[in-house]
Amino acid sequence: MIFCAYHKENLCTVSYLAKEFNITKPTISDAVKVLEKKEMIFKNNTSSDHRSYYISLPS
Repeated sequence: MIFCAYHKENLCTVSYLAKEFNITKPTISDAVKVLEKKEMIFKNNTSSDHRSYYISLPS
């Protein structure tokens, strides 16, 4: 969450976060699901691919 607060939206993807923190994509995806359920983050779909999304924090 802190990473997303201080970096541009295009860096807040599952792929980039997995690479940055040396964690697998499924682990990041699981964390995103939990945080989204708790309404601590939002997933914003990209226009180019319906499967990928950016992570953002509530305002």
